[in-house]
Amino acid sequence: GAYSAGMFHLLSHAFFKALLFMAAGNVIHALHDEQDMRRFGGLWTDMRRTSITFLVGSLSLAGIIPFVGFFSKENVLGEAFSRGDWLGYAVWFIGFVTAVLTAFYTGRMWWLAFWRPAAEDRPVRGLLHEAPWVMVIPVLGLAVLTTFGGLLQTKAIAGWALVDQFLKPVLGEERINTVALEYLATFLTLVLSALAFGAAYNFWIRGLWSPAEWRTRYARVATVLEHKYYFDELYDWAFVRPLDRLAGATERLGDRSLIDGAVMEVGAVTESSAGTLALTQTGYLRTYVLVFVAGAVIAGGLLLWRAQG
Repeated sequence: GAYSAGMFHLLSHAFFKALLFMAAGNVIHALHDEQDMRRFGGLWTDMRRTSITFLVGSLSLAGIIPFVGFFSKENVLGEAFSRGDWLGYAVWFIGFVTAVLTAFYTGRMWWLAFWRPAAEDRPVRGLLHEAPWVMVIPVLGLAVLTTFGGLLQTKAIAGWALVDQFLKPVLGEERINTVALEYLATFLTLVLSALAFGAAYNFWIRGLWSPAEWRTRYARVATVLEHKYYFDELYDWAFVRPLDRLAGATERLGDRSLIDGAVMEVGAVTESSAGTLALTQTGYLRTYVLVFVAGAVIAGGLLLWRAQG
Protein backbone atom coordinates (compact mmCIF):
# COMPACT_ATOMS: atom_id res chain seq x y z
CA GLY A 1 0.00 0.00 0.00
CA ALA A 2 0.91 3.66 -0.39
CA TYR A 3 1.47 4.21 3.31
CA SER A 4 3.79 7.20 2.99
CA ALA A 5 1.34 8.89 0.62
CA GLY A 6 -1.39 8.43 3.18
CA MET A 7 0.81 9.81 5.95
CA PHE A 8 1.71 12.82 3.82
CA HIS A 9 -1.98 13.46 3.11
CA LEU A 10 -2.71 13.24 6.83
CA LEU A 11 0.14 15.67 7.50
CA SER A 12 -1.20 18.09 4.91
CA HIS A 13 -4.58 18.08 6.65
CA ALA A 14 -2.82 19.30 9.78
CA PHE A 15 -1.97 22.40 7.72
CA PHE A 16 -4.92 23.33 5.54
CA LYS A 17 -7.80 21.74 7.46
CA ALA A 18 -6.63 23.38 10.69
CA LEU A 19 -6.31 26.62 8.72
CA LEU A 20 -9.91 26.36 7.49
CA PHE A 21 -11.31 25.57 10.92
CA MET A 22 -9.46 28.37 12.65
CA ALA A 23 -10.19 30.93 9.93
CA ALA A 24 -13.86 29.91 10.11
CA GLY A 25 -13.65 30.61 13.83
CA ASN A 26 -12.49 34.15 13.03
CA VAL A 27 -15.54 34.63 10.82
CA ILE A 28 -17.98 33.17 13.35
CA HIS A 29 -16.46 35.37 16.04
CA ALA A 30 -16.91 38.50 13.91
CA LEU A 31 -20.50 37.57 12.99
CA HIS A 32 -21.61 37.00 16.58
CA ASP A 33 -21.67 33.18 16.36
CA GLU A 34 -23.67 33.04 13.12
CA GLN A 35 -22.79 29.85 11.19
CA ASP A 36 -25.16 29.96 8.21
CA MET A 37 -22.93 31.14 5.37
CA ARG A 38 -25.98 32.14 3.34
CA ARG A 39 -26.15 35.08 5.76
CA PHE A 40 -22.50 36.03 5.24
CA GLY A 41 -21.07 37.95 2.30
CA GLY A 42 -18.91 41.04 2.07
CA LEU A 43 -16.10 39.48 4.10
CA TRP A 44 -13.46 40.14 1.42
CA THR A 45 -13.91 43.85 2.08
CA ASP A 46 -14.33 43.70 5.85
CA MET A 47 -11.97 40.87 6.83
CA ARG A 48 -9.21 40.87 4.21
CA ARG A 49 -6.59 38.94 6.19
CA THR A 50 -9.01 36.18 7.12
CA SER A 51 -10.39 36.12 3.57
CA ILE A 52 -6.95 35.61 2.03
CA THR A 53 -5.96 32.88 4.48
CA PHE A 54 -9.30 31.13 4.00
CA LEU A 55 -8.79 31.30 0.23
CA VAL A 56 -5.38 29.64 0.66
CA GLY A 57 -6.99 26.83 2.66
CA SER A 58 -9.86 26.51 0.17
CA LEU A 59 -7.53 26.25 -2.84
CA SER A 60 -5.50 23.64 -0.98
CA LEU A 61 -8.65 21.66 -0.19
CA ALA A 62 -9.65 21.95 -3.85
CA GLY A 63 -6.28 20.49 -4.85
CA ILE A 64 -4.88 23.51 -6.68
CA ILE A 65 -1.13 23.81 -7.24
CA PRO A 66 1.15 24.99 -5.51
CA PHE A 67 -0.61 24.35 -2.22
CA VAL A 68 0.05 21.31 -0.06
CA GLY A 69 -3.37 19.78 -0.71
CA PHE A 70 -2.52 19.38 -4.39
CA PHE A 71 0.71 17.49 -3.74
CA SER A 72 -0.69 15.19 -1.04
CA LYS A 73 -3.95 14.43 -2.84
CA GLU A 74 -2.26 13.78 -6.17
CA ASN A 75 0.30 11.62 -4.37
CA VAL A 76 -2.52 9.38 -3.14
CA LEU A 77 -4.39 9.36 -6.47
CA GLY A 78 -1.18 8.80 -8.39
CA GLU A 79 -0.25 5.80 -6.29
CA ALA A 80 -3.69 4.31 -6.91
CA PHE A 81 -3.47 4.99 -10.65
CA SER A 82 0.02 3.51 -10.92
CA ARG A 83 -1.09 0.16 -9.51
CA GLY A 84 -2.17 -0.64 -13.04
CA ASP A 85 -5.01 -2.99 -12.09
CA TRP A 86 -8.78 -2.59 -12.00
CA LEU A 87 -8.82 -1.91 -8.25
CA GLY A 88 -6.26 0.88 -8.59
CA TYR A 89 -8.17 2.48 -11.46
CA ALA A 90 -11.45 2.19 -9.55
CA VAL A 91 -9.97 3.86 -6.46
CA TRP A 92 -8.42 6.55 -8.65
CA PHE A 93 -11.72 7.25 -10.43
CA ILE A 94 -13.63 7.56 -7.15
CA GLY A 95 -10.96 9.89 -5.81
CA PHE A 96 -10.93 11.86 -9.05
CA VAL A 97 -14.69 12.47 -9.02
CA THR A 98 -14.58 13.30 -5.33
CA ALA A 99 -11.76 15.80 -5.90
CA VAL A 100 -13.73 17.65 -8.58
CA LEU A 101 -16.88 17.75 -6.45
CA THR A 102 -14.81 18.96 -3.50
CA ALA A 103 -13.42 21.79 -5.60
CA PHE A 104 -16.95 22.82 -6.61
CA TYR A 105 -18.48 22.92 -3.13
CA THR A 106 -15.33 24.51 -1.69
CA GLY A 107 -15.57 27.23 -4.35
CA ARG A 108 -19.24 27.72 -3.49
CA MET A 109 -18.29 28.13 0.16
CA TRP A 110 -15.65 30.76 -0.52
CA TRP A 111 -17.52 32.77 -3.16
CA LEU A 112 -20.74 32.88 -1.12
CA ALA A 113 -19.15 33.69 2.21
CA PHE A 114 -16.39 36.09 1.18
CA TRP A 115 -16.71 37.48 -2.33
CA ARG A 116 -20.35 38.31 -2.88
CA PRO A 117 -21.92 41.46 -1.34
CA ALA A 118 -23.10 41.27 2.24
CA ALA A 119 -26.39 39.43 2.68
CA GLU A 120 -29.39 41.55 3.63
CA ASP A 121 -29.93 39.55 6.80
CA ARG A 122 -26.28 39.46 7.86
CA PRO A 123 -26.20 39.54 11.68
CA VAL A 124 -23.73 42.44 11.79
CA ARG A 125 -24.58 45.43 9.60
CA GLY A 126 -21.89 47.79 8.43
CA LEU A 127 -18.16 47.20 8.65
CA LEU A 128 -17.08 44.03 10.43
CA HIS A 129 -14.06 43.99 12.69
CA GLU A 130 -11.15 41.76 11.73
CA ALA A 131 -10.22 39.09 14.26
CA PRO A 132 -7.63 40.19 16.85
CA TRP A 133 -3.99 39.34 16.21
CA VAL A 134 -4.05 36.60 18.83
CA MET A 135 -6.47 34.78 16.49
CA VAL A 136 -4.96 35.91 13.19
CA ILE A 137 -1.29 35.01 13.82
CA PRO A 138 -1.89 31.21 14.16
CA VAL A 139 -4.00 31.34 10.98
CA LEU A 140 -1.21 33.15 9.13
CA GLY A 141 1.28 30.53 10.28
CA LEU A 142 -0.95 27.74 8.99
CA ALA A 143 -1.40 29.62 5.70
CA VAL A 144 2.38 29.68 5.25
CA LEU A 145 2.59 25.94 5.97
CA THR A 146 -0.27 25.30 3.56
CA THR A 147 1.46 27.29 0.84
CA PHE A 148 4.93 25.78 1.18
CA GLY A 149 4.21 22.43 2.87
CA GLY A 150 3.93 20.70 -0.48
CA LEU A 151 7.69 21.12 -0.91
CA LEU A 152 8.09 18.22 1.51
CA GLN A 153 7.06 15.83 -1.24
CA THR A 154 6.68 16.92 -4.87
CA LYS A 155 6.69 13.48 -6.50
CA ALA A 156 3.23 14.28 -7.93
CA ILE A 157 5.09 16.39 -10.51
CA ALA A 158 8.18 14.16 -10.74
CA GLY A 159 9.94 15.87 -7.85
CA TRP A 160 11.51 14.66 -4.63
CA ALA A 161 9.91 12.54 -1.89
CA LEU A 162 11.18 13.59 1.53
CA VAL A 163 8.27 11.95 3.36
CA ASP A 164 8.97 8.64 1.60
CA GLN A 165 12.62 8.86 2.60
CA PHE A 166 11.77 9.74 6.19
CA LEU A 167 9.41 6.74 6.53
CA LYS A 168 11.61 4.33 4.57
CA PRO A 169 13.29 2.80 7.67
CA VAL A 170 9.84 1.89 8.97
CA LEU A 171 7.85 1.15 5.80
CA GLY A 172 10.61 -0.04 3.52
CA GLU A 173 10.91 0.64 -0.20
CA GLU A 174 7.91 2.03 -2.07
CA ARG A 175 6.33 -0.90 -3.88
CA ILE A 176 4.35 1.08 -6.44
CA ASN A 177 6.38 2.47 -9.34
CA THR A 178 5.18 5.66 -10.99
CA VAL A 179 4.00 5.33 -14.60
CA ALA A 180 4.19 8.19 -17.11
CA LEU A 181 0.43 8.19 -17.68
CA GLU A 182 -0.02 9.13 -14.01
CA TYR A 183 1.12 12.70 -14.76
CA LEU A 184 -1.61 13.05 -17.39
CA ALA A 185 -4.17 11.96 -14.80
CA THR A 186 -2.72 14.49 -12.37
CA PHE A 187 -3.00 17.26 -14.97
CA LEU A 188 -6.60 16.26 -15.75
CA THR A 189 -7.57 16.34 -12.06
CA LEU A 190 -5.91 19.73 -11.58
CA VAL A 191 -7.60 21.33 -14.59
CA LEU A 192 -11.07 20.02 -13.80
CA SER A 193 -10.75 20.96 -10.11
CA ALA A 194 -9.78 24.52 -11.09
CA LEU A 195 -12.69 24.69 -13.52
CA ALA A 196 -15.07 23.39 -10.83
CA PHE A 197 -13.86 26.07 -8.40
CA GLY A 198 -14.52 28.72 -11.07
CA ALA A 199 -17.84 27.13 -12.03
CA ALA A 200 -19.07 27.73 -8.51
CA TYR A 201 -18.47 31.46 -9.13
CA ASN A 202 -20.59 31.31 -12.27
CA PHE A 203 -23.32 29.43 -10.46
CA TRP A 204 -23.60 31.44 -7.27
CA ILE A 205 -22.18 34.90 -8.04
CA ARG A 206 -22.66 35.66 -11.72
CA GLY A 207 -25.83 33.60 -12.00
CA LEU A 208 -24.95 32.28 -15.47
CA TRP A 209 -26.58 29.02 -14.47
CA SER A 210 -29.52 29.17 -12.14
CA PRO A 211 -29.50 26.56 -9.36
CA ALA A 212 -33.26 27.05 -9.05
CA GLU A 213 -33.71 26.21 -12.74
CA TRP A 214 -31.54 23.15 -12.39
CA ARG A 215 -33.55 22.07 -9.39
CA THR A 216 -36.78 22.38 -11.36
CA ARG A 217 -35.35 20.48 -14.31
CA TYR A 218 -33.85 17.70 -12.19
CA ALA A 219 -36.32 17.72 -9.31
CA ARG A 220 -35.90 14.07 -8.34
CA VAL A 221 -32.12 14.26 -8.34
CA ALA A 222 -32.26 17.47 -6.32
CA THR A 223 -34.60 15.86 -3.80
CA VAL A 224 -32.25 12.91 -3.36
CA LEU A 225 -29.29 15.25 -2.88
CA GLU A 226 -31.16 17.51 -0.46
CA HIS A 227 -32.01 14.45 1.63
CA LYS A 228 -28.32 13.37 1.50
CA TYR A 229 -29.23 10.17 -0.36
CA TYR A 230 -31.75 9.51 2.44
CA PHE A 231 -28.92 8.33 4.63
CA ASP A 232 -30.41 10.00 7.73
CA GLU A 233 -33.80 8.43 7.08
CA LEU A 234 -32.22 5.01 6.54
CA TYR A 235 -30.16 5.37 9.71
CA ASP A 236 -33.27 6.43 11.62
CA TRP A 237 -35.23 3.42 10.31
CA ALA A 238 -32.44 0.89 10.85
CA PHE A 239 -31.06 2.04 14.21
CA VAL A 240 -32.83 4.94 15.92
CA ARG A 241 -36.42 3.67 15.82
CA PRO A 242 -35.60 0.05 16.79
CA LEU A 243 -33.46 1.28 19.68
CA ASP A 244 -36.22 3.67 20.76
CA ARG A 245 -38.73 0.79 20.81
CA LEU A 246 -36.27 -1.42 22.68
CA ALA A 247 -35.63 1.34 25.21
CA GLY A 248 -39.37 1.88 25.68
CA ALA A 249 -40.00 -1.83 26.24
CA THR A 250 -37.07 -2.04 28.64
CA GLU A 251 -38.43 0.93 30.58
CA ARG A 252 -41.90 -0.56 30.87
CA LEU A 253 -40.93 -4.15 31.63
CA GLY A 254 -37.63 -3.75 33.41
CA ASP A 255 -37.16 -0.28 34.76
CA ARG A 256 -40.66 0.50 35.98
CA SER A 257 -41.83 -2.93 37.13
CA LEU A 258 -38.59 -4.53 38.29
CA ILE A 259 -36.09 -1.87 39.29
CA ASP A 260 -38.46 0.92 40.29
CA GLY A 261 -40.89 -1.64 41.72
CA ALA A 262 -38.24 -3.18 43.96
CA VAL A 263 -37.07 0.19 45.20
CA MET A 264 -40.61 1.40 45.85
CA GLU A 265 -41.50 -1.85 47.63
CA VAL A 266 -38.49 -1.55 49.94
CA GLY A 267 -39.52 2.00 50.66
CA ALA A 268 -43.11 0.96 51.38
CA VAL A 269 -42.01 -1.82 53.77
CA THR A 270 -39.66 0.56 55.54
CA GLU A 271 -42.37 3.18 55.87
CA SER A 272 -44.88 0.63 57.19
CA SER A 273 -42.38 -0.75 59.72
CA ALA A 274 -41.56 2.74 60.84
CA GLY A 275 -45.25 3.48 61.36
CA THR A 276 -45.67 0.36 63.45
CA LEU A 277 -42.64 1.12 65.60
CA ALA A 278 -43.83 4.69 66.01
CA LEU A 279 -46.77 3.37 68.03
CA THR A 280 -44.34 2.54 70.84
CA GLN A 281 -43.31 6.17 71.12
CA THR A 282 -46.17 7.55 73.31
CA GLY A 283 -44.24 10.19 75.23
CA TYR A 284 -45.53 8.89 78.64
CA LEU A 285 -42.95 7.91 81.29
CA ARG A 286 -45.16 5.23 82.76
CA THR A 287 -45.36 3.47 79.41
CA TYR A 288 -41.57 3.41 79.06
CA VAL A 289 -41.18 2.13 82.67
CA LEU A 290 -43.74 -0.57 81.99
CA VAL A 291 -41.91 -1.64 78.82
CA PHE A 292 -38.60 -1.59 80.68
CA VAL A 293 -39.97 -3.73 83.52
CA ALA A 294 -41.63 -6.10 81.08
CA GLY A 295 -38.40 -6.46 79.15
CA ALA A 296 -36.47 -7.07 82.36
CA VAL A 297 -38.95 -9.73 83.47
CA ILE A 298 -38.76 -11.46 80.09
CA ALA A 299 -34.95 -11.33 80.07
CA GLY A 300 -34.82 -12.66 83.62
CA GLY A 301 -37.22 -15.46 82.74
CA LEU A 302 -35.06 -16.46 79.77
CA LEU A 303 -31.94 -16.52 81.92
CA LEU A 304 -33.63 -18.73 84.52
CA TRP A 305 -34.95 -21.03 81.85
CA ARG A 306 -31.50 -21.48 80.36
CA ALA A 307 -29.97 -21.96 83.80
CA GLN A 308 -32.42 -24.75 84.62
CA GLY A 309 -31.91 -26.31 81.23
